[in-house]
Amino acid sequence: MALPAGYTLAQLTEQMGLSRQTTPDGEVYYQVSLGEYPQTAVADDRLAALADRLNSYDIDENVSCTGRWYTTIAKERVCEEQITYPKLNSEFTCQGKKYVCRVNAKHYAIGTNFSHQWYQVEPITFRVTNYAAVARGQARQIDLVATHALGCGLTSTEFLTQALNMTRKPIREYTVPTNTTVLGDYPFAFCYGLQKIIFPEPVAKISDYAFALCPQAQVWVGRTQNFKGLGDRLNQQLGNLYLPKRKDEPWLVFSPHPDPRLAASHQRYPQDAINFCLWGDNYRTNYLQIVQWQNEHKIKFTPPDFTLKIFPAGEMANYFVNNNHKRWAELVKISHFAEYLEPEEKDNSLPDLMKIYYVLGGFSAKQGERDQAFDYVVQHVTTFLDEEKVHLRKFSSQFNPPEELGTSWIAQRIHASFSRLELTGPYHPTFAQFFMRYYHTNPDFMEFYFDDCGFMQDYLCAAHNAWGRLLQNFPNRVVHGNTQRDLLSPQFVAEHCDFMTYDNVTAGNEPLATMVGRYGYTPEQFAAM
Repeated sequence: MALPAGYTLAQLTEQMGLSRQTTPDGEVYYQVSLGEYPQTAVADDRLAALADRLNSYDIDENVSCTGRWYTTIAKERVCEEQITYPKLNSEFTCQGKKYVCRVNAKHYAIGTNFSHQWYQVEPITFRVTNYAAVARGQARQIDLVATHALGCGLTSTEFLTQALNMTRKPIREYTVPTNTTVLGDYPFAFCYGLQKIIFPEPVAKISDYAFALCPQAQVWVGRTQNFKGLGDRLNQQLGNLYLPKRKDEPWLVFSPHPDPRLAASHQRYPQDAINFCLWGDNYRTNYLQIVQWQNEHKIKFTPPDFTLKIFPAGEMANYFVNNNHKRWAELVKISHFAEYLEPEEKDNSLPDLMKIYYVLGGFSAKQGERDQAFDYVVQHVTTFLDEEKVHLRKFSSQFNPPEELGTSWIAQRIHASFSRLELTGPYHPTFAQFFMRYYHTNPDFMEFYFDDCGFMQDYLCAAHNAWGRLLQNFPNRVVHGNTQRDLLSPQFVAEHCDFMTYDNVTAGNEPLATMVGRYGYTPEQFAAM
């Protein structure tokens, strides 16, 4: 603590309240009381009534929340791992004294079970360690050390900010430290004055009860964050999602209650729209379309989340017309996916099965294309191929493996083959023809050795994702051609489906590089040009 120039010991003693003390051994020292901090543990039974009121959110003039808190570092063992994270311990007044409530989770119990531990907030006594120099007027600062250990795990700056906050003003906002990697149970419990919790960076591990017992605070999250774990927890505990109306607004807001103050900058959505922030604009567009149709009484149910995520924006109507959704449900039933797969396998494979069904025309407006896609998927995509049967013989004593084993095997193949498909608009009938011509005879028909390392690459998804550009660049190429020159063969498609870029382009050759890159010419071919 810095001292003013020209101070006198008398002035200092009067202003700071220095007091002379003597140890049992006769040693004389000086101490001072500055700030306050939770120190003495109080028996639970003395504050049982207060605990009951906290549980029921029943706070009145006899039991009041000051709106302040003291931070400690909590330690818990979760899944054999020792984790630490900051906890805000809210301060209350009861019968003229101040107490802090620490909430501890009971992990062995089911549900939101917790216990209270109370600590009385008391003045902090510091010992002056350089009193001799202070008395002679030779010190530039007073060196202090607390006479009792105060366990909090905070840095000195954080501790002093809280302990010496003599204004007693309620704290309304809290920014989660950027180095926080874990949020455990009830880190904001009973912080009634807290209105805003800010996450400048995502947090890797978040407890199911991270935002429980915090009845008023909104959670503000940077819109560019990858915060799926945080979004899942907020989905469970907060009922309102506010999305920014403008692209330059940096924050998404999760709130336990509607907030009219956000109407100018944000748009409010209900709790089941939480995946807006997880799955992006495509999901958002489809969800809003579904809500509109439900409000107009055109449909009565909301498709699964993965459907809203997968379907291209603007194509959602094709899910419902001609009872396409019922035909899709029939395909899932015939494939036994819902019957035999584990939840994780189903979550992985069902979206990819829908992708290839969409790509082949399963949601087309034409009856013939829909029937062709359905029959092809049933016969060639969701069934065993001959080489798979041979492979499975090595692991099964039966020629025909158990149905559930076969379904799991097929689901893994579908996920591995089609997970990289990107649906960006109406399906391409010519790609459906291309796929159907080759896949059933050779599922690996798009695998080639094109890279320098000699690794076989699967170009199937890349070919589909670039199909529109491929047809634009080569409008005279067809799936069923009489000569190799006009045929969209697997070899030709694999060679030209990637947009190429070239290093060390000579000045003046940039337009040429851009043009030939559209056609997939290799760096060697470009160098020859």
